[in-house]
Amino acid sequence: MIYNVGTVSFSGNTITGSGTNFTAPASQIRIGQTLIIATNPVQLVQITGINSATSLTVTPAASPAVSSQKYGILVTDSLSVDGLAQSISLLINEYDENIGAWEAFASTSANQSVTVTINGQSITIPAVGKLLQKGSNGALAVKDGGTGANDAAGARSNLGLGYGTTAGTVAAGDDSRFNTIDGKTGGVIKGGTTVTPVSGDLTGPRSFIGAGSLDLYASSLPNVAFYYGNAATYTSRFIEASAGVMALQAGGGIARLRVEGGIVCRAGLTGVSRSNCFNFDFSGGTLLYIDQTLIGSVNTSSVSDKRLKKEVVYQDDSDNIAAYEQVMQWRPATYRFKARGELIPESDTKLGIIANDLVEISPECVDGHGLDDSYDGINPYNAYYLDHDAMLMKLTMAIQHQSGLIEKLQSEIQELKSGS
Repeated sequence: MIYNVGTVSFSGNTITGSGTNFTAPASQIRIGQTLIIATNPVQLVQITGINSATSLTVTPAASPAVSSQKYGILVTDSLSVDGLAQSISLLINEYDENIGAWEAFASTSANQSVTVTINGQSITIPAVGKLLQKGSNGALAVKDGGTGANDAAGARSNLGLGYGTTAGTVAAGDDSRFNTIDGKTGGVIKGGTTVTPVSGDLTGPRSFIGAGSLDLYASSLPNVAFYYGNAATYTSRFIEASAGVMALQAGGGIARLRVEGGIVCRAGLTGVSRSNCFNFDFSGGTLLYIDQTLIGSVNTSSVSDKRLKKEVVYQDDSDNIAAYEQVMQWRPATYRFKARGELIPESDTKLGIIANDLVEISPECVDGHGLDDSYDGINPYNAYYLDHDAMLMKLTMAIQHQSGLIEKLQSEIQELKSGS
């Protein structure tokens, strides 16, 4: 018998093994045995000491030294009674060491492993109780990690994965669950998606969701509705009331549109679109803004129905006299508006009234608070502006007083002509 498990390295009088187990009883390695190293030429040495599972002392010393070399130990090189006794003793020792492990291997029902020594090597193997047991049909039971069946249909049935439409079943190709996204969460839909009524098709009402677009198809009134605060009915919606005409509607009350930046328009229906945006504001009067620049006030025709007014006091001749005296102090002037920013250039020469002068004479004809040192040169917030209705009434009262004077003078002239 030859022991040749693993390889050895030989240096001096020391043999160092790799993958060896020189001390295992079953190896039957003893002092005095011959070790052959398969070098060229072959080296023969005698074992003089067994130091560990991977170390032997031998004689003579290595000549030359080698590493990772095949070898062989003649474990039955001696036929003496003493050698036979030692061999039998080693085998008995190995039996004693392994008999307990083999008994555990054969008798235990627990899910465990046992370690035994085979040819000097320690090996861990599963005990019988750890081995998976097949049933009478030759299949491993579900409780042991198998399917309990010998075909796919039986396996699906035993695992509760039969075809069906309920939760936990395997979807068949005609599974109705493929026709809905109910219960799905998250994910990405690649490509366009068309939404139609249950009975609709691609020629009827539908919505198409594509990359960066939402298309609505309807024979009339396609719309996008909003339900603020989870309202039962829409609170507002954009709707195409007719071809090319968009409307903002409120589910209840009055629809309002707030444009944070302003409204951008074009010159007429077919002109070029401008980059400027405009806004209106109301602060005692209607103000017009272009971008960030206040252009001025917007004058409209005031409603004047008596039923809209109260505390009406008609002016008499004494009021007309006061108006006449004020008008006679008005100071018409020519002037040019200064440029304001890049949007409003300097104006041509104009004829009019300076509101700062007029407010001192006829304050009823001027609105606003007047500009002060905080004026930025562009936006004339709180600037004085003329109330043309009040100015017209002042002129009317002055004309009425003047007409009275003319009539009185004409009467006096007539009396002088008649000699009375």
